[in-house]
Amino acid sequence: MNEGSVRVYYGNGAGKSSAALGYALRAAADGKTAIIIQFLKAEVNYDYLSKLEPEIRIFRFERTKECFSELSEEDQEDEKRNIRNGVAFAKKVLSTGECDLLILDEILGALDEGIVPEEEVVSTLAQAGEGMEVILTGELFRTPSGKRLPLSTTSFPKRREKIMPVFKGAGVAIITPMKENEEVNYTKLEELINKQIDAGTDAIIIVGTTGEGSTLSMEEHRCTIKKAVEFVHGRIPVVAGTGSNCTKTAIQLTKEAEEDGADAALIVTPYYNKSTQEGLYRHYAMIADETSLPIIMY
Repeated sequence: MNEGSVRVYYGNGAGKSSAALGYALRAAADGKTAIIIQFLKAEVNYDYLSKLEPEIRIFRFERTKECFSELSEEDQEDEKRNIRNGVAFAKKVLSTGECDLLILDEILGALDEGIVPEEEVVSTLAQAGEGMEVILTGELFRTPSGKRLPLSTTSFPKRREKIMPVFKGAGVAIITPMKENEEVNYTKLEELINKQIDAGTDAIIIVGTTGEGSTLSMEEHRCTIKKAVEFVHGRIPVVAGTGSNCTKTAIQLTKEAEEDGADAALIVTPYYNKSTQEGLYRHYAMIADETSLPIIMY
């Protein structure tokens, strides 16, 4: 069985639908087909996609220009029926393998509004055919009861799960505390991370310039990211510094950070090596081709 994947773009910031659309355009460029099902009013105008049919097809099940929360009770009931029809259509697409990539745009918004129950979302994804890629978008990645939506890989054998937060707010660059014997002090690192989270920071940036990532060994670099992910425990995103003036090294660090649970990669422009504009583009492009993590360039 070919392994498919479930990706989730969520968060208060803009860019979720646009990020998902980028995957649809990439799929079309690779000779694959994509279907986008729009459940609620989205940030992207999909009208121009009609020119890309049949490679990319868009189906709208929201019927109003207003946000769902602004509708009258009567109009909300009508909209709920439309959106539930969209869920039924999504199940059909998934069970028949009608496309290579299915984007369920703002389905998490429908979940948050109580239009679609949690069990319905999970059972819909369970219909996915062999090797299909599925992307979900929305503001919240939790059920109305406050629980994380259960999309674990144990629920979907042979499918990968990738949760992709869209960032908003301020992230704090954490130092890498050391012991007198020059080993990383992970006890102190946990204290620093908890202190920042308790103070309300929006993201933790680990082994960046402030964390002196370039002075750590490869083993220390990877272990520090692993520990940071463990200490944060899903409370906020973890951004890992994985840049290097060596493209191969940056690729290795970024792939390891992804494997170890980081939410994004912070990649510095190559230092000391003076590249052309084309070379700089190729440096970042080669890294991006090897990871599904969002990349923050600086």
